[in-house]
Amino acid sequence: MALKTDIEQLDGGRKLPLVEDFYTIQGEGFHAGKPAYFIRLGGCDVGCRWCDAKYTWNPKLYPPTDISEVVRRATSCQAQAIVITGGEPLLYPLGPLTSALKGHGLKIFLETSGSHPFSGYFDWVCLSPKRQQPPLPEAFWRAHELKVIVEREADLQWAERNAEQVGRECKLFLQPEWSVSEEIMPLLAATCEAVTEDGYTGLLTLDTASIQVEASGYATSTRNVSATRSYPNLSEADLSLIPKSIEEKGKTLTLADVQWSSSEQTDGAGGTVTRYTAAASYTGTSSYQYATGYTVTANYTGEVAKTGCSVVTYTAIFGSMEAPEESTEPESGNSTASAGVDLSTLKMPLLVGGVVVILAAGGVFVFKKLKERR
Repeated sequence: MALKTDIEQLDGGRKLPLVEDFYTIQGEGFHAGKPAYFIRLGGCDVGCRWCDAKYTWNPKLYPPTDISEVVRRATSCQAQAIVITGGEPLLYPLGPLTSALKGHGLKIFLETSGSHPFSGYFDWVCLSPKRQQPPLPEAFWRAHELKVIVEREADLQWAERNAEQVGRECKLFLQPEWSVSEEIMPLLAATCEAVTEDGYTGLLTLDTASIQVEASGYATSTRNVSATRSYPNLSEADLSLIPKSIEEKGKTLTLADVQWSSSEQTDGAGGTVTRYTAAASYTGTSSYQYATGYTVTANYTGEVAKTGCSVVTYTAIFGSMEAPEESTEPESGNSTASAGVDLSTLKMPLLVGGVVVILAAGGVFVFKKLKERR
């Protein structure tokens, strides 16, 4: 594109090729779920095949817009954060726009491929590097968030190479390209090694269909809102003629101050009368709730097992006195003598494996128990 000609028309960044600006909720990345005012600029020389905003590529379709009008709309809504996106916004000098927005106490986020020099002031930079036009070195140390679009398996290696160049505190995100998400998601499936209290281990796989994100808490943000109204051609400088409140974008604002001016006008009889104009200032507050954090839950599935044995051998060793002589008169119904054994002299049997083995004769006893596999 004829970028030089376009920049000459931009008055040093005081005008920009505005595609659209709107208040919405961020739908992806680290700040997903937070309200923000989006400012989308036209023009991009990166040309991603899968781009969902190709209509922004040609900046000549979007006449330069004075940034004061953009700032006025951005500051009239409830958003505390501004997202400057594109296209590729770093094609243009962003200093005037970001300075004006910072003057209103707003946080400014940038979405960029990082392929052009930085200009402007940003509280958060989301870097989305593209292989066909890689980021400049400065983009990596400026990035707070690295978001790599994954269209094929090779993009995972590209993501790793970029992740090695950003700062240690940079947040890392992989985002499947929407048209091939079903093919890409299995490549992104995380695994989790499970170890149970009773010794079972195994490798579990993330069930991507089970992922749920819920806000873990909410907070309220309040900002001051102001508006002005002009009331001309009043017969006198009387405050009772001025409305005590007005509605501005669904908010009720109350009268805070009135500045009067006067002028002499000719009446129908050829005389003069004094007419007054009131410049009234109204103020109020605007509040909204936002999520302070998010809880992500997901299911991991797989098999766990542990090494075990099928046979457990218990050995009980005990001592006793010599057994008394056998009786010469067997008891009826019994072929083995058992009378006369003095068990009181036996040593206490051992408690082995939770089983008390009580024996009536001396020696060594081996007790086998089949152990159920778990």
